[in-house]
Amino acid sequence: MSPQRPRIHIVVTCTNRKRQPVPAKLHLREVTGVRTETRINHWTQRLTSSDVGTVSAEDLYAGEHWDIARNLPSSATGFAKATLWVASAGWGLIAADAQIRPYSATFAAGHADSVPPGRDGTRAWWNAVAAWSGPNTAGPRSLTALVAEHPRDRILFVLSQPYFSACTDDLERALATARDAQVSIVAAGVAANPRLAGWQLPANARLQDRLGGTRGALNVRIASALLNAGLTDHAAMHRYLTRSLAKAPSLTVYARSRLSDAAVSAFIRTHHAQDSTVSRTGLLRQLRDAGMACEQNRFAAIHAATVGGTS
Repeated sequence: MSPQRPRIHIVVTCTNRKRQPVPAKLHLREVTGVRTETRINHWTQRLTSSDVGTVSAEDLYAGEHWDIARNLPSSATGFAKATLWVASAGWGLIAADAQIRPYSATFAAGHADSVPPGRDGTRAWWNAVAAWSGPNTAGPRSLTALVAEHPRDRILFVLSQPYFSACTDDLERALATARDAQVSIVAAGVAANPRLAGWQLPANARLQDRLGGTRGALNVRIASALLNAGLTDHAAMHRYLTRSLAKAPSLTVYARSRLSDAAVSAFIRTHHAQDSTVSRTGLLRQLRDAGMACEQNRFAAIHAATVGGTS
């Protein structure tokens, strides 16, 4: 008798881009409070009391990152079942089919709706939002609870650097009780954490040459490659990425001129006026192709302040 195929839970970072307009009161910038506990209480009250209609998380998020992320379960052909979860700065850990209201909150720095910066600030926020009951759906609210509730399943955490940092306490608690090889972490560009290194898969920006796309979607592209290759255990995933990195070229270093915020804003206004349908990602690519420099999160914040929205 052939062994039973395992099940997998895939946790991905949310995205700032939304398919639905975000009401003013559900922007984190509108929420006051110095202490994390006070601010999180005000925030969650807004989320639960708003009369704005709900939509499933998988239908709310948008952009390159989410287009790949939402298809990860269908790529997991080596597993009996694949379930997608979202690590959200606004809602905490939620299932992809959870009904939520459009919102704007992020752990990425430099955005008007960023959670207060710093390792302690973002960790405190994640721990607080994970302690909240969340949307009216059953299921674990923390990474620790997810691991504990599914002790026989594989769990793949696919986290950007800001979200990895915010979730570190939760990850450490989760892995303290995890079975060997139950958990794998994809977090390209994140330095190995001594307490998490045994679960972190080797990944960095050099894989972008092979996988394509933007740097912001690299983590989910790595996860997609692993799942499409039919890999089901941590050791096999580790070997696959180690071989891929051995063949990957060195990173290209671009000699771009850094612009002031005012110059970036002027670039956005000019090009948006020429084509109002161009995405934020497309505008950033045009700016870099022109030999100018702007970090992605900084560009997102300036774009939002210049033309509104987060697309």
